[in-house]
Amino acid sequence: MVSYQELNVDCLLPFDIRNIRLQVLEKLKDRISKGYNLAKPLTVVKTKDGFIVADGNHRLAVLKELGIQSVPCVVYNDDDPYRLAIAGNLDEDTYAPMDLFDWLDIIRKLRDEGLTQAQIGEKLGWSVQLVSAYNVLLNKNIHGSFKFST
Repeated sequence: MVSYQELNVDCLLPFDIRNIRLQVLEKLKDRISKGYNLAKPLTVVKTKDGFIVADGNHRLAVLKELGIQSVPCVVYNDDDPYRLAIAGNLDEDTYAPMDLFDWLDIIRKLRDEGLTQAQIGEKLGWSVQLVSAYNVLLNKNIHGSFKFST
């Protein structure tokens, strides 16, 4: 079941699916301070502990920083926050599209939760072969091996 509700920002729980990017926060802060776009509600999953923000964690951080107390949300009951987060982040209009490191983080988290490659593929809408290829990168610790110089 899906509903549209205005929710108190304090009852929204961030979903730790990917890292918050500071440059995205700055862009959103400027945009939201001029007026929140009601056409882009947060996507949340109702749980016994509150509402998990499946899509909109950058916006949630900015809303909290700006002291905005309530926000429009599309509320899903008993849905998979991973599925909703991925669907929301594939939106071409997003400020922070998914990149290789985001996908590696997601696959590592799902693997750490005990999911098999087939289960991860099902959750992401990917083939087992694609999940396997990303697992090869994870097993080589590619995520931690990059060094960036300034």
